[in-house]
Amino acid sequence: MKKIFFWGGKAKAKIIQKMILNEESKDVEISIIYDPLIKELPFESSSKFISSPNELKLALADITHFIMCNGGEHGYARYKIANELKKLGLKPVDVISPHAILDDITEKGEGLQVMPGAVVHKFSTIGDQCVINTNATVDHDCIIGNGVHVMGGASIAGQVEVGNFSTIGTNATVLPNIKVGKCSYIGAGAVVNKDVNDYEVVVGIPAKKIKKHKVTVDLSFFEL
Repeated sequence: MKKIFFWGGKAKAKIIQKMILNEESKDVEISIIYDPLIKELPFESSSKFISSPNELKLALADITHFIMCNGGEHGYARYKIANELKKLGLKPVDVISPHAILDDITEKGEGLQVMPGAVVHKFSTIGDQCVINTNATVDHDCIIGNGVHVMGGASIAGQVEVGNFSTIGTNATVLPNIKVGKCSYIGAGAVVNKDVNDYEVVVGIPAKKIKKHKVTVDLSFFEL
């Protein structure tokens, strides 16, 4: 039996729990939900909730698999924490809605989350720990890096390259043959008609840079 634990206990965990309980076979158990930032789960669950890092360290001895349930926009943290969990011998789990379409894609990374109505078209590649959200589309021959979040309703046209840990905002459109740099953020509803540099936040129609931003992660849990 797969004994899974969730890293994160807010809205994403609620969604993933429902998806797993609806679709997975009986050999899956969501054993633990961990979130050090809250005192109790905001939804009903039969899983054990843990907020203490020390308590989780002990509990992981019985866990075989994990799912990252922190916010989709925190792709850098999702990827880095997942790699630390893999070093402990845990395996990432994909969560892919049966109402999504992965149409003959070339390569799929680990820990992929694909929500209902999402479409990834032919010959595209997707990195590790990516989230393709509700009704988002990724057209043919795209390269989606590690830890990328494509938010609901976003449209990525053909032959686009999205760098590691970037976020494509809700209902944003990225036109064909564009390169979106690593750790960038495309604002909701933006139309991207030229390349976006690393760490840039762009908004508007057409999309324009408004600032640079940083991505961070706290890995102190793994130093305990």
